[in-house]
Amino acid sequence: MVDLSKINGKLEAIRLCLGRLEKLQKASREEFLADFRLADAAKHNLQIAIEATIDVANHSSAAVARPDPEAVSRTTPPIIAGYKLMPWRPGIHHG
Repeated sequence: MVDLSKINGKLEAIRLCLGRLEKLQKASREEFLADFRLADAAKHNLQIAIEATIDVANHSSAAVARPDPEAVSRTTPPIIAGYKLMPWRPGIHHG
C-alpha cells in the first residue's frame, strides 16, 4: 500500500530543495565559483532532491507487484511533473 504521508513528505523535501536551488541561481557565475559554500549548498540540495525523487519512485513502485523498471522510468517523471516540481515533456528521455 502506498503511504501518501511519506510521499508527500518527500515531495515537500523536493520543493524545499528546488526553492533553495533557485535562490542559488541568483549568484553570478563568478560569485558561485569563488564561494565554495554556494557550490556545496547546490550539491547538497541536488543530492537531497534526487534521493527524494528516487524514494518517491521506489515507494510508488513497491505498491505494484513485481514492478517493471522500464515502466517505473516511464511513469515517474510525469507523476512528479504533475506536482510541478520539475519540467517534463513527453517523448524526451529524462533519465
